[in-house]
Amino acid sequence: MSCMDDSDDTSLSFTETEHDYSMEAYFAQERMRDVEHYLDRKIGRRSRVSFVNLRSDGKLTLDDNTKFKIKKYPGHIAINFDKDENSEEAYHRIKDLCEGMKVVLK
Repeated sequence: MSCMDDSDDTSLSFTETEHDYSMEAYFAQERMRDVEHYLDRKIGRRSRVSFVNLRSDGKLTLDDNTKFKIKKYPGHIAINFDKDENSEEAYHRIKDLCEGMKVVLK
């Protein structure tokens, strides 16, 4: 699925296969703080991780052993989740997180 809002050049796409789930978003840099606070609320606090001012291009493992790749810099975020190395519960949590970006970037 892909969403594009021409009024502010926001692009959000989701890809799912048998083994992977991914989300990629491009948006105005001014929206980054909203994205960072959303990530903190949804997954950061539970794992004592803050996404505020974090630039990342690597694999992150949360306290509950959820593993995913995240690439984040002002105006961009991409999450790639490997279903084979994570639990079903972790999959649903990350998918919910990614789909929630639609509201954050609205």
